Amino acid sequence: MIDHAREPRITAPGWGWSLAYGIVSVLVGILAFAAPFPATLAATMIVGFLFLAGGVASLIAALADAAAAAMRCCSGCCRWSRAVIWCWCRSAGHCR
Repeated sequence: MIDHAREPRITAPGWGWSLAYGIVSVLVGILAFAAPFPATLAATMIVGFLFLAGGVASLIAALADAAAAAMRCCSGCCRWSRAVIWCWCRSAGHCR
């Protein structure tokens, strides 16, 4: 029979980063519940920045007329942006 209580604990390298991420996520979640308006504003700002970055990347790719690899990359960004907009419209009740 194996006595697991006496075996040394083996942890993966970098487990502290996972622990820190979990603690920070819990704290940010508590703050989001405590102050919903600033949390909503912050989420809106982040999504807006992502849309802005995707739009700029698409414009640069369109104007540069780059190679097919760059176009595939930007078309992926455009598909992602459309999916986020669709989810947002569905949750807000604008799309049917």
